[in-house]
Amino acid sequence: GIVLGQIASFPHFTAFAREWQARDTLLREAAVSGQLHVEIPPTAFDLEAFLKRGEIVDDAGLDEWREGTLLNYYGLESITLIGEG
Repeated sequence: GIVLGQIASFPHFTAFAREWQARDTLLREAAVSGQLHVEIPPTAFDLEAFLKRGEIVDDAGLDEWREGTLLNYYGLESITLIGEG
């Protein structure tokens, strides 16, 4: 639709989508192979920072999503961004 057409016109959003798809594949493959702790590369476009600009979500909400919902979805114990420590 209209919204998807507009989003696709922004190179940073389309690059983020491609990078997220690669992350998703990496996380799914890790879970299938029995890994519980996975490191993923950061994306070139920081969607988290973009969302915070408009104060749509706060730090606690993003942390809860990343450390709870995301782990449960993939069946992992930890997901760490490379370089985050």
